Amino acid sequence: MIFKPHDYQRAAIDFLKRNRHAGLFADPGLGKTAIVLSLTNHFREYPQFRGALVIAPLRVIHSVWPAEIAKWAGFNNLRFEVLHGPHRLKALRRPADIYLLNAENIFWLFEHDWPFNMLIIDESSKFKSDKSKRVKLLKKHLKRFDRRIILTGTPAPNSTMDLYSQIFLLDRGETLGRYITHYRQRYFYPIQFKNFVEWNQKPGADKVINQRIAHLVMRIDAVDHLDLPPIVYNEVKVQLPPKAMRTYKQLEKQFFAQIGNTPILLGSAASAYNACRQVANGRLYKPENLTAKQRSALQIHTAKLDAAQEIVDELQGKPVLIAYHFQHDLQQLFERFGKDLPYLGGGVSSKKSVEIVNAWNTGDIPILLGHPQSIAHGLNLQKGGHDIIWFSLTDNLENYLQFNQRIYRQGVSDQVRIHHIIAENTIDLAVMARLRKKDKSQRALLDAIREYGNERS
Repeated sequence: MIFKPHDYQRAAIDFLKRNRHAGLFADPGLGKTAIVLSLTNHFREYPQFRGALVIAPLRVIHSVWPAEIAKWAGFNNLRFEVLHGPHRLKALRRPADIYLLNAENIFWLFEHDWPFNMLIIDESSKFKSDKSKRVKLLKKHLKRFDRRIILTGTPAPNSTMDLYSQIFLLDRGETLGRYITHYRQRYFYPIQFKNFVEWNQKPGADKVINQRIAHLVMRIDAVDHLDLPPIVYNEVKVQLPPKAMRTYKQLEKQFFAQIGNTPILLGSAASAYNACRQVANGRLYKPENLTAKQRSALQIHTAKLDAAQEIVDELQGKPVLIAYHFQHDLQQLFERFGKDLPYLGGGVSSKKSVEIVNAWNTGDIPILLGHPQSIAHGLNLQKGGHDIIWFSLTDNLENYLQFNQRIYRQGVSDQVRIHHIIAENTIDLAVMARLRKKDKSQRALLDAIREYGNERS
């Protein structure tokens, strides 16, 4: 297949050619990978080009980038190496145009000599924390890259505070300042709580920040360029049984509950929040000093499970992707829908993930379970089904949006339906409200960047 870029892709390629340090804030499904491959294919003809380092989530480096290189006839000449696994050092020593690295291997990489001088960070929102060790280490080596590119569809999942480190990776502090402390003081104000400080954005600061970074980034919105089918959001509200609700209220208000003969003692607001989310889903871990996979869970109710069953029955065999969070959520779903159900989450190898994705997209999997943390980025699932059930809600906006956009993206052929199972009068309502509030904040950022781009063009 020959890559024939759409007008917006051609504009993005030109933008990245003109700017040595640039960001592409593009919705999933708009072909960010193909855009960068085209750019790399262009620069590989230059004598000063010594290779590109792509840093991306593990599943993305094993499935998305190799698949895109193989898909397009114009990119088949690009040599790539995956720097992961026991033979990663040999892969690093082999000549290639593109080296694919997962973020966790950054520390290993910088212990060795390496050839590339172009940096591409796919899903740069994974580098939003200025305190993270990977960001601190990468900052020390930025000078070694002649070109730096960041890619993401969710640049500010929580607030514009998330932008600082990502923009620093482009311009080393020229736009937003060399120190995050100065950035905070200029655009945010502190609210002191008992054990921590929360930084809130000053009125109008988002507009100033957007204007300052707009010359560095290009925003591409799927609504403007893709003729996507409609998307429907369906809220399925369930009532917890009286006994389960009493347990929930005890946990929520008193941080303590007696469930049967098992005492549940909660030591902090964070653990109470976590416990409330579990009870809303139907089970609760026993307070044993073991890992999550080893811990047993108490059955509280099956209200959400029954609602998921009803949705699956109504779909009458149509494929459905179900989002889970806790390990006991996964076990509940196994027990209800079948222990052999395929899932994408912790413990599933990259090779197995590719097999599952291929089977899903060919219509061979009626029910697929997925953890948002594991499949929030990179995977193309739009050919296998059009329904998503959020059995376990997430309060991570980035994972929420990205998970939905595994299906609602270019190539989807029918109406997409997002079903949220919400336990009435529980923390689920607050989680949905937080998601909506954060989404508005990020939308303002993305719209401002897009408007600036329109005025510039």
